[in-house]
Amino acid sequence: MFRRKIRKLNYKKKNISDIEFNFARSYCRTLHITIKQNGEIYLVVPYGTDDLDIEKFVNEKKYWIIKNVNTVKQKYDIEDHSPYTKEELQNLYNKIYYLIKKYEDLMAIKVNHWSLREMKTRWGSCSFNKSTIRFSKKLCRKADEFIEYIVVHEMAHIFVPNHSRAFYDVVKKYLPNYKQYERTGKIV
Repeated sequence: MFRRKIRKLNYKKKNISDIEFNFARSYCRTLHITIKQNGEIYLVVPYGTDDLDIEKFVNEKKYWIIKNVNTVKQKYDIEDHSPYTKEELQNLYNKIYYLIKKYEDLMAIKVNHWSLREMKTRWGSCSFNKSTIRFSKKLCRKADEFIEYIVVHEMAHIFVPNHSRAFYDVVKKYLPNYKQYERTGKIV
């Protein structure tokens, strides 16, 4: 639904039912809609499709489109796509460094390497067999409690590589109110 690759088509702006689309015709078999991370809507229709059929299709999908554009905008946090300053990244680096040291002692584990990366869909990732962790630079603009939750979450993957009950038992052991911390990073 959201990950369809936008082909090199000749897109033109078109407004149907008060919704602005990037519109193109193609050798595809069916009409389809793609919503990009920035909330832009792409509508691709087969050659020969009547304009009335296109308008009918958009009217049928109008509420789905509006709902999913809002979902995508929230998920990818559009306002967070501005470049991060060196100060923001340094501040995040210092927070994560402190938290890793703190939880290494508490959990009796060693993180071999960690880094900050550009990530589109994740807050962090862990290679449990190498004890390496990558954190998203997007954490720069999140609450300290959420950053702490992500650090504990990724470090817990060194013990349990999946998201099973055992994994969340580890997280809960070191961060009893993790659900509350987790919510501070989500958009409501």
